[in-house]
Amino acid sequence: MLDYIKKKIAWLVLQYELITCLNMFEPWEQMCLNATVLLVVSLVSYSSYVYLPHYIMSLINSAWSVVSSGEERVEYRFESG
Repeated sequence: MLDYIKKKIAWLVLQYELITCLNMFEPWEQMCLNATVLLVVSLVSYSSYVYLPHYIMSLINSAWSVVSSGEERVEYRFESG
């Protein structure tokens, strides 16, 4: 089982290197690009963890207030000037 996991991880790393063409760069360039990708993924993950629950709850609350009271529907009209 451990051997299968190691092979799967090695295959995923190989796929990542081939898709991003990291095998063409020098080691220091690979490290810079990997650090950039890791930074972007970590910032997106953190901001999703922190801000997404509040945003989803506000969407649910606003949708619920519109659904629960049918009178508060807003109509948008285009008026030519």
